[in-house]
Amino acid sequence: MSTKGEPEDQRKWAAFTPPAGISGTARWDFLDTRANPRVTKELVVPIFVELRPDATRNLNGFVEFLEKATDQYSVPEHTMDLLQTEAEVPRADGGAIQLTFLSRPDSVESTFWTLQAVGAPQARTFHRDGFLRGQPLRAKTGPLSKTPVVGIIDDSIGFLNHRFQRADGTTRFRSLWIMHNDTLAGDPGPCIPSLLSGIELTGAHINTRLGWNRSEETLYRQVNNGVFGAASRHGTAFHAGHGTHVLDLAAGADPGDPISEVPILGVQISPSSIGETSGADLNPDIIRGLDWITMRALQMQGRLPLVINISLGSLAGPMDGTSLIEKRITAAIQWYHLRSNHAPVRVVFAYGNAHKSRLVAEATLQPGEETSVHWRVLPDDATRSTLEMRTDAGTGAQLTFGLVPPDAGSALALPSWPTGAAILQYNTPSGVAAEVSADVESDLGGTAVTDKTTLIVAPTVRSDPRPVSCAGPWIVTVHNTGTTPARLNLRVQRDDTPGGFRRNGRQSWLDHPDGWHWDDETRAYTKPGAAGPVTRQGSEVSYAGVQHPSVYFVGAARPGLSAQGSVRPAIYTAEGSLPLPDSPTVSGMGDEGAALTGQRAIGVLSGSTARMAGTSVATPQITRQLLKYAMTGGLTALPVPGSPHDLAELAFVLRAPPAPMADPRLGFGTVALV
Repeated sequence: MSTKGEPEDQRKWAAFTPPAGISGTARWDFLDTRANPRVTKELVVPIFVELRPDATRNLNGFVEFLEKATDQYSVPEHTMDLLQTEAEVPRADGGAIQLTFLSRPDSVESTFWTLQAVGAPQARTFHRDGFLRGQPLRAKTGPLSKTPVVGIIDDSIGFLNHRFQRADGTTRFRSLWIMHNDTLAGDPGPCIPSLLSGIELTGAHINTRLGWNRSEETLYRQVNNGVFGAASRHGTAFHAGHGTHVLDLAAGADPGDPISEVPILGVQISPSSIGETSGADLNPDIIRGLDWITMRALQMQGRLPLVINISLGSLAGPMDGTSLIEKRITAAIQWYHLRSNHAPVRVVFAYGNAHKSRLVAEATLQPGEETSVHWRVLPDDATRSTLEMRTDAGTGAQLTFGLVPPDAGSALALPSWPTGAAILQYNTPSGVAAEVSADVESDLGGTAVTDKTTLIVAPTVRSDPRPVSCAGPWIVTVHNTGTTPARLNLRVQRDDTPGGFRRNGRQSWLDHPDGWHWDDETRAYTKPGAAGPVTRQGSEVSYAGVQHPSVYFVGAARPGLSAQGSVRPAIYTAEGSLPLPDSPTVSGMGDEGAALTGQRAIGVLSGSTARMAGTSVATPQITRQLLKYAMTGGLTALPVPGSPHDLAELAFVLRAPPAPMADPRLGFGTVALV
């Protein structure tokens, strides 16, 4: 309470009623974007839905609904192709139909579907003549091809580079989707403007550019200026491009190399999503890219093995296979198996680089026990910071929850863990600076698994009048008042700034007094202690809970200090927590040595080279091995989730028999570069 003559402190927690159909981080981003005085364009949001049984049984009626509601929804061509395929030849496995398209924010809910998630707002791009009803896929027949297709979802893909051309000088790209979550800024040259966002360059469009007597730099500039304009980052304007580097390690080839005959399908993620590393923007774009690649591969002639490389990653999440992106990864694999007449598909992910980032805390609270963690939100952070907190479903009733902001405002003290649809906002003189929201996470069968509480903190610096939060430690305290042990898990979402972007996000992290012990690897007092909750285990990417034999998660190794040829984990590569399967599948060489870090591959322009490090560059080494294995005819469909990887395939990938037990950072073995 304030004393007489002083204004009452406006920093208080208050209940909030959310807009219908938009929850969690998507709601926060939507309201924050709406409050931005610089945003004047009408907004739409990507929505991720699962059709209800009535709509699935009457797909033609659902298409008629979409045709009449073009002012509310915009469905891309490849999604309409999927719908027409399902309508003409209903799927034999009886699986649910999952779709992604654009919606007006006030139309995200419908009786036709169950809403799974809402993506970040983007500029309205509903522009086309007529309604595209889609073309059903043709039935796949004949033998399995020994020429696979490689897909890549990444940033800064140098599609004109000679390493991605055939011996005759034509491109190996069958198609490239350059995403942009805004309207086109100008004329990017020959292309197909994408209804969903950005443009699509077919192989013919790229070959047309290759036939012009212009430099690669000039051609990239035309595309970048036409798509993004001057305000966004132009990834292919830099010497080194992450996607270019990764694709070269995965499938780059000189004429005569058998890999030079492998066609490429590429998705270049929107710069805004690459720059926003939390996953709120990145994960939806990965899902959209995965759907697009699988459909484009199915539209190619023949039964083709498909290997997709995704060297991108967000953090936090349940990591148990139940998050949206984990479910959609599994669904894309099942869809490809179903519609390709059981052609094999492999999806290869980087396991992550957050081993030393102090983003995870875990504790099992005994009756009467309490734990407290400081979540340190940094100054000069122009993006929101997010902490995900979980306990077992139903356990929250025996846990008290406390949160102390770093400013002079009131603390939040709750007699039990937030559950249901509870939302509390921290109001300050500048506006809403933080929010605590709760929801239940369920397994694939609909049974509640965890009670999740999300704490979102506004940026600590702004260039406009929107609210800011106070930097410093947000103190989270949980006390077990029950008679049984209670598990607690805290995970901080990724919030750094990738290379080449203007400094924006700054990574928040978790702190505890027992978190600063001597670490022989870093040669500093940086190792979390066993008595404290902060841990390096569970530092893998957010979708590492996918348990499917068609999915690889790849760690990074570096040369060992003992015998020649020995390896040890790269200093950054993430760590799972045993027992299995919480570990990478295998690993590649992320570094050539202590003094020579990273791996060398091509730069954006033909003839240039660059060096990059991380699990991002270890991952395409596995992709390349899988492409080679497909060319031997050995790659087979592995459709059963939860079953083990094929041992013969693992042995080929590793060039050696896999280890009987996986290492929590290196998996079942490391493939050495030759």
